Amino acid sequence: MSRVFTFLSFAILVVIGPKNVQGQNLIQAVQLQHSSAAEINILIQLTGDTTKALFGVTSYAIRYATTNTQGMPDTASGFVAFPDAGDIPLPVLFYQHGTASSRQDVPSRNSSEALLATIASSLGYITVAADYQGLGDSKGLHPYLHARSEAKYATDLFLSILPFMEQQSVVANRQVFITGYSQGGHAAMALHRALQEDPLPESYEVVAAAPMSGPYSVSGEMLRRVMSREPYNYPGYAIYTLLSYNSVYHLYDSLPQVLKAPYVPAAEAFAQEQITMTNLHQDLLASLLKETGSTVAADLFQDSIIDNLHNPNNRFLLALQENDTYDWAPEVPTRLVYCMNDDQVVYTNALLADSVMQSNGAVDVAAVDVYPAGDHGACVLPAVKFTIDFFNQYRETTSRAETFWAEGTIYPNPAQRTVTLTGLPVGSVLILHNGLGQEILRKHVPGDQMLLQLPELSNGVYWITMAGHQGQATKKLLILQNP
Repeated sequence: MSRVFTFLSFAILVVIGPKNVQGQNLIQAVQLQHSSAAEINILIQLTGDTTKALFGVTSYAIRYATTNTQGMPDTASGFVAFPDAGDIPLPVLFYQHGTASSRQDVPSRNSSEALLATIASSLGYITVAADYQGLGDSKGLHPYLHARSEAKYATDLFLSILPFMEQQSVVANRQVFITGYSQGGHAAMALHRALQEDPLPESYEVVAAAPMSGPYSVSGEMLRRVMSREPYNYPGYAIYTLLSYNSVYHLYDSLPQVLKAPYVPAAEAFAQEQITMTNLHQDLLASLLKETGSTVAADLFQDSIIDNLHNPNNRFLLALQENDTYDWAPEVPTRLVYCMNDDQVVYTNALLADSVMQSNGAVDVAAVDVYPAGDHGACVLPAVKFTIDFFNQYRETTSRAETFWAEGTIYPNPAQRTVTLTGLPVGSVLILHNGLGQEILRKHVPGDQMLLQLPELSNGVYWITMAGHQGQATKKLLILQNP
């Protein structure tokens, strides 16, 4: 899909402001492309989804000043996308990207995840996607799964573009949504926690979050999976985490101290950016099969490293624990989106986070399996679709895209087994979701009103979304079986 998207794009250089290196200052914005709603709809159709773009989108590669994990000045990069919405106030969506195979596989370079961010923007979100430290324009090794830098680089990117948004007449309604997939799920959780502790200025407030398929428990669920005696076909992640945490915490002096000799060359080549993450996975799997006859990732490491992981004062374990992102209590609606058959990030990350967060007092957190049969790759689109539908329940948008059902009604409301809907846009699609954001039913709308027969539902709040060529809107439905 990234090649299709690139085909639609062109590049225009726009220099914004002086090239200084003070924290959170915009250095440069490069317009990547402008895509019409019709062009984006073609891309959406390729995914098999019926969602319709509401706006055309203009996207930019951003260079901005920040500081890295060592407190040193850094010029970082990221991606922002602005809907062609005129003076309509729109919410901000932080999209945290997944594991990048190389320095260039990032949103600012029009990666496939820039496509997802652009589609989100076409639905009426000001979308912000940082490349993270050590990727894109940022120098050095990327501190993979390092929570503090994942949050900081996203925050600093957003703060740097506030004057640019004003210059481009982009109007925000101050609502903030947060999501991301895989590493991006970890990074989304880190960002959400950071913004709850230290909110954004100018009354920007997080109103909902949905991290997707993230390794929130790197010291527990992920460590147990990767260090088990079960085959694991993605051993490069363990090496990436090792290299990254060493760059932040200095855990060893040389790779042979922690890795067995056959696996050192591939790790060194990756650290020097001579091979990609895909190559690293392949090289390590080939070496493991040759040396051991299996693909057990634990066999990469020196026995002394494995044996000492049970020591609670172990520096490796402490570094992992510092970057767990689940032990806190979100104050806004949060969905932990996952697929039970995930072959890369074990689904128990979401279940553990759900349990701990509720124990910590979170009042609206739930883990949601959006496609039980889906592996890590197959889970992406169902997870993204669920997340957008979930966010649409909380967004406050006054736009031409949503006036098409503004005069419509749902009655009775509260309801039991049937409701009548009026003022419907002919040819649109009706989607019913429960309070978790799970889709319950979907129907095409034949006329401007319809009698909807509801399935057997428990008492509670539900949401009816109308999606059509002219836009999308959501209304609340209350089910009360025993009034």
